[in-house]
Amino acid sequence: MARVKNRDSNFELLRIVAIIIIILHHFAYHNGLYQLAPTNLNFYIGLFLFSLGKIGVTLFILISGYFMINRKISIKKMIMLWVEVEFYIILMAIITALFKGAYPLGFKDTVRLLMPIIFNKYWFITAYMGLYMLSPIINKVLLGITKKQFRALIAIGFVLFMILYSFIRDEQVTTTVNNISSIVLFAYIYMIGAYIKLYDISILAKRKQITLSMILLPLFILYYAVLLIVSLYFKKINVAYYIDFKFIPVFFISVLIFYIFKRIPIRNNKVINFIASSVFGVYLFQSHPLFGGQFLYKELINSENYYNSKYLILFILIVTVIVFTAGILTDKIRKIIEKLIFNAKWCNKLFERINSRINNAIGGDYFE
Repeated sequence: MARVKNRDSNFELLRIVAIIIIILHHFAYHNGLYQLAPTNLNFYIGLFLFSLGKIGVTLFILISGYFMINRKISIKKMIMLWVEVEFYIILMAIITALFKGAYPLGFKDTVRLLMPIIFNKYWFITAYMGLYMLSPIINKVLLGITKKQFRALIAIGFVLFMILYSFIRDEQVTTTVNNISSIVLFAYIYMIGAYIKLYDISILAKRKQITLSMILLPLFILYYAVLLIVSLYFKKINVAYYIDFKFIPVFFISVLIFYIFKRIPIRNNKVINFIASSVFGVYLFQSHPLFGGQFLYKELINSENYYNSKYLILFILIVTVIVFTAGILTDKIRKIIEKLIFNAKWCNKLFERINSRINNAIGGDYFE
């Protein structure tokens, strides 16, 4: 979820869409809507929403690859990311304790909670931080090879990550692919975004949004049909297997959505950019290890009352708007505090010195 100023608003809008579908996924996942009885019509709604999660994640990494391929990293941004995560870890833990009437964790768990990136409390953040730290090396490799070599690298990764996972149901092969670090998988998706930035995908670049949408719709229908068949007739197979970003339809759907928004002619919309600058905060707000998840999406809003309701869709939309708005407002307050610290002259000079010394120490030009 890289945050870069002065981006085209079409990609900022895509980031907003991505976080919204992740919220919808979390609602369905933590409420188990995709596990309701097939006789309940809300099962079909839940299964669809559940399927969206990894599409949203893939979109964020594609955006990161697209914009970061020509950029350097900075110690300041890494520390700001860590501080932001800690802000939400502490704030939402306090709020959770107030709701529950008691602090729910012991000393050891608290220590681990206060080091969320190291202990993988936010799996996405842990993987993304690893990707961010490796991005200068990845960029140097990708910018140093030819287009033909780049395409070969993508093809090899496609076979290793997508083909094996999607078509070979051998337990040993599946386990091996699943055990590959999320950082490696993120790096592969990052490569796709970088390739689009550098070379584009001609077969998609030449198509208009309406054409891409006409391709996307049947692909989405086919994807959903696969999920339905697996859910209804293959009970021994975990449906979560088919929503992973290693599953080929998820990958293709994500790339098509990316291109649809890439072609939208929105250049600089201040409202969109203002909202999009806080979507990372929305993720941290609603994915908090204590406050987020089942406590937020099931216990706090008492969503079980709507499992069999004909108003479930309306209820989900209202919850999504509330969670999204609360996350945005919380992050705007956090940003006020952040600016007071990180925009100070002494702070900028300090990080400039740190970046310069690290560059001199490693003999490169990785940090800015």
